[in-house]
Amino acid sequence: MLGKLIKHEFKETSKLMLPLYLVLVVITILGRIVAQSIMSSGNADSSTVMAIFNILSVFIYVVGLIVISIASYIYLIVRFYKNLFSNEGYLMHTLPVTSWQLLISKLVTAFTWFISETILIFLSIFCIFANNYVFEEISKFLNAYGGFDGLTRTFCGMGGVQTVLYFVLFLIISCLSGILLPYVSICIGQLWQKHKVAGSFLSFFGISFLLQLFSSTYTAFSMNSIDVSQEVVFLMKTYNLSMLSSAVVAVAAFIGSGLLMKKKVNLD
Repeated sequence: MLGKLIKHEFKETSKLMLPLYLVLVVITILGRIVAQSIMSSGNADSSTVMAIFNILSVFIYVVGLIVISIASYIYLIVRFYKNLFSNEGYLMHTLPVTSWQLLISKLVTAFTWFISETILIFLSIFCIFANNYVFEEISKFLNAYGGFDGLTRTFCGMGGVQTVLYFVLFLIISCLSGILLPYVSICIGQLWQKHKVAGSFLSFFGISFLLQLFSSTYTAFSMNSIDVSQEVVFLMKTYNLSMLSSAVVAVAAFIGSGLLMKKKVNLD
């Protein structure tokens, strides 16, 4: 039954997500045409009209990426609320499935879309600038550090493979935390008899504030204990803390959401 839930969720969410990704493809194609034109012409054409056009094109591309990211995030979070805690919730909670299965189906779907979106955005940026000149400059930059492995050891204190795996794990955990924190906030907010949306927002900002306060306090103490010559150590400690806190938030939010959906659903 969980598989059917996930399949249905993908089918419904794809009605908006796929058009958004199509828009991303279109602005990437247009952005590449403009970017490659700028890089190939250099300063040959310095007319005011062309300069304005180039600036406007870059602006549209950047805004497009931001709008697509925000729109997809808001859509999937709002869908979680409307599908489970509004009028639609009466139907969803009468299905022959557990609250955990409902939660997992939403989480798997949102996580897959967000990871796919992240990959597409990276590919989009790569396609915008990819040409022989850029590859040559990247090659020169890497050679200055003895290759990609040397670069990562200089700035991350790890080999190339370990660094890639580290940041892939960082991305996965951050994505899960970014999904589950709003989920648990919605589950807390729906307990309010009135103004459930306001309760969800207050819960989200309250939890986020506490997490930011803890992170800032730790960072301030860490900076006092690490001298300037240990930038890499400090940087990696910051990333480790962020990853650990995100993992704790993700696990706590998942358990909290599941328990609240199982025992404290308020659809009134």
